[in-house]
Amino acid sequence: MAPTKLWHRRWGVAGCAALLLTLVGAAEPIPAQTVQQRFVGVYRLARYAPFGDHPIGRISYDASGRMWAMLLPPDRKPLTRSSSPEEYRDTMRGVVAYYGTYTIDEAAGRVIHHVEAASNPAWIGDDFIRWYRFEGRNLLIALNPRFENPLLWERLPDSKMTAK
Repeated sequence: MAPTKLWHRRWGVAGCAALLLTLVGAAEPIPAQTVQQRFVGVYRLARYAPFGDHPIGRISYDASGRMWAMLLPPDRKPLTRSSSPEEYRDTMRGVVAYYGTYTIDEAAGRVIHHVEAASNPAWIGDDFIRWYRFEGRNLLIALNPRFENPLLWERLPDSKMTAK
């Protein structure tokens, strides 16, 4: 065999071996995440039947065990300086907002929101028990273990929050 062909063949084999090693390295499994690590992020409310076809909401969980949630009914009427008290009540009707800490009961598939402040002062000091499931990067949260009418939370990219 001519020296040039032999040289090309050796480098071809070496190149294939390098490519194979690169691909094997790229195929290493992603480190397993704990359930707590999967929760961490900001989510947009994508589906919740009582809020119609275009629900508005955000929920956030951080690695330190803090959380906040806000749900706003769609099609609320904007207020002006001359809005009446009744118009203010109508605009705030159905608003759910609270923050606090959270714990995860992985065995039961529950997340518990420990409410520190809320749009309804009666909730302060309560524990909101919610059942959860992950669908890919998205989070389903239900108010009961039968998962009737769950809230579908679509995970937002970690790099930025998008407006809706």
